[in-house]
Amino acid sequence: MLSKKLIVHIGLPKSGTTTIQFWAYKNRHVLETAGVLYPTLVRQLNAKNEKPPHWFWVSHHILPFHYRPGWIQFPAERRIAAWNQVAQACETGPDTVFLSSEAFGGTFTHESGPLLAHLRKIAGDRKVVVLLYLRDHSEFIKSIAFHRARQNEALPSFEDFSFNLPDFVNRLLKYREICDMLRASEDVDELIIRPFDPQYFPNGDLIADLKQCIGVEAVETEPLETQNTHNDTFAMRAILEDMAQIGLAGDRSVRQACYAQSKALNDASGKFRWSAAHLDLLRTHYRNDRSYLEDLVGYEIFPLPNSGSSKQPGVKDQIAKAAYGKITGQNAPQEWNCRDVLQNLKARQSFETPKRVNAQQNT
Repeated sequence: MLSKKLIVHIGLPKSGTTTIQFWAYKNRHVLETAGVLYPTLVRQLNAKNEKPPHWFWVSHHILPFHYRPGWIQFPAERRIAAWNQVAQACETGPDTVFLSSEAFGGTFTHESGPLLAHLRKIAGDRKVVVLLYLRDHSEFIKSIAFHRARQNEALPSFEDFSFNLPDFVNRLLKYREICDMLRASEDVDELIIRPFDPQYFPNGDLIADLKQCIGVEAVETEPLETQNTHNDTFAMRAILEDMAQIGLAGDRSVRQACYAQSKALNDASGKFRWSAAHLDLLRTHYRNDRSYLEDLVGYEIFPLPNSGSSKQPGVKDQIAKAAYGKITGQNAPQEWNCRDVLQNLKARQSFETPKRVNAQQNT
């Protein structure tokens, strides 16, 4: 029987991967003392002689990127060196070697064979365990939309985005295909599927759930100081678009007030709510995935969300009214929407709008 393990956390993306990686990196010395090695692979510069972003240090993205080039390019010799480092860890390291990268999951949606075979080869006489966190399809879609909005990508409305998902998102959402592939692979000895949902975590804590999966639940570790939270970037972007159309695009005071109120509200009322149309889409497209996974793990893994208002302008109006109160010291009339607020602020003409400076002027 194989006693030692190579545990490979493959994501999926938007399912607590960043939290897991930062926690494991922060506690790597404590984990190693407890018999779990979390290797550090990236310290060198990349091919463009640029320092990798901080989140790259704490993960193992460089390993799957060897098979499917990612958004940061490393020379082949550096990628090979990283794989050799993990192979050495598997040969001489403690009972458990733990790797984490959501790029593993992304790679599996394209070509899994060579990557799984490589993991099996470097594991040697270790048991290869794949750990997979799966997020509710609807929450996954929302998180992808938030991320792309934060990157200032030009996106349609949220409803349009959710009904016309990019190809890479559609591939990732085919949970059944991914699980079937991993279960059928001769290179995987054990597959652990966990729902990314606080109601199934011990005390609602993702890290406590992870610690059980890697066998260190009794080990005292340091918590992360910050949590990964999101503001309503879609509502804020819609406000900026309205400001541009009304002629307030350059008004820094209004923009800053809106940002401040958006952060203060932190979507207190405004997590995306799903309309009946959205729910019909989810039921139609993901019914097989849901029922399959529920049969696999033995309980209802992803309860469908309750239907509710999908009118995102409601959040936008709240932010604009709160900003109006901050600026004027008065409450905006209840019937006003975001446009009404911005039009009124413009009519007051109490703010100086910075003029665009011509870079060619006086040259």
